[in-house]
Amino acid sequence: MAEDIFFLLFSKALSNLKVTAVEISEYLKNIYASHWCTFRDKDEKYPSSFVVADGSYQSTAFQGGVRVIYVRAIANRYEGNVLANYYPDVAVKLGFRLKRASLYMKALELKCLRRALNDCSDGSIAIHDGTIYPTISPKSLAGVTEQEVDAILEWLGSLYELYKFAMDHGHVLLGVVKDSHVNYLRSRILVRCIADVDYKLGEAISRERSLKNIASCLREALSASPNDALEEFLREAELMTSDEEVFEICTSEPGFTKPLLLAPQPLYLSEEVKAGTRNWRESRLRSRLESSSLLKPVSGVLDRIYSLPPILMFYWRPWHGYGVYRVDVASWVLNVGLRSDEMEGDRLIDDLDLVEKCRKIVSALNSLSPEPYAVKPLTDADELVRLRRSVYQESYEPVLIDYLRGEGLRAHPTKRARRETVLRGLK
Repeated sequence: MAEDIFFLLFSKALSNLKVTAVEISEYLKNIYASHWCTFRDKDEKYPSSFVVADGSYQSTAFQGGVRVIYVRAIANRYEGNVLANYYPDVAVKLGFRLKRASLYMKALELKCLRRALNDCSDGSIAIHDGTIYPTISPKSLAGVTEQEVDAILEWLGSLYELYKFAMDHGHVLLGVVKDSHVNYLRSRILVRCIADVDYKLGEAISRERSLKNIASCLREALSASPNDALEEFLREAELMTSDEEVFEICTSEPGFTKPLLLAPQPLYLSEEVKAGTRNWRESRLRSRLESSSLLKPVSGVLDRIYSLPPILMFYWRPWHGYGVYRVDVASWVLNVGLRSDEMEGDRLIDDLDLVEKCRKIVSALNSLSPEPYAVKPLTDADELVRLRRSVYQESYEPVLIDYLRGEGLRAHPTKRARRETVLRGLK
């Protein structure tokens, strides 16, 4: 009955939808492909020692605004292709309108990874499911509560501790991102192309990472002086797509892109770009954090993170050719003699020695990726730790509610939650 009412309206709405297909010009396809290193080799044996980590969470909101978050994570340690041990952990958070659940999960994942590395020989591989490059939005810091700052500090503090331990013991720290929506590499390549056509314009936008801002600058330049090449770059900058999709389209062979060293993300905030901020220490964001008694600890932990070598990233297509994935690499294992807080912007790397070192990392990742998987041990960890909503509501939530009521909390689920439970029961 409901679908009889809504499906025709849905079809009509679709007919009014404006869709812009991802169409990359042959010229730019060739440019992107020139940054691709074809490579399908894999280590004959599994890495001698490696660990992987993943996490999951669920939450319950109660009448009155109280919320509880259940977070769990696990790190699995392998010796060759044999699971040698696993390192699970959980955290339960309770608070009024509790926020930033994903940060608590990330922090726990990083802590589990750090614990597992304690039992590994130096030089082992540690793989996190997701990025290991920290990003912070000024909007996420506006009007934050003390609880939210605690969540941010728990995440960043755990990240620093893992960074430092991995660096001190020569571990290869990686983050493998299944679905990445960023344009870090594409924007660098596009800025290079623009500079080849119009050097001054290229210089003016050299500090931009946002394709939206690059497109705005191109439109302004074109309004003053038409240029066919810049028109083509404008169309490219306006495409609703990501690095990942672009290299999925422009490449077919297994391999990886030339690497990109990532500068501290705050340098690419609009206010920093407009102000010409040279490095993290001189940034306006850092000054604001330092001037706030609540947020000053965030500045402190970012100072420690940015005192270490930067994160390097590349895109990787496994040896079997299925899918393109973003890979973050803690660059100290590549002997990058640079601190993050010295960087003024992202750097595209053409150095053959560094590319060769990336091949060794890709070879190890290929060895962990039987067809059709990309790093199958991460998939195994995900299956083990994933907390499905139905399981949470049937097994964990009743125990949680009983405990909270025993401690004197009313713990009545919200009306919306009760309604959804009833509706599920009617299906």
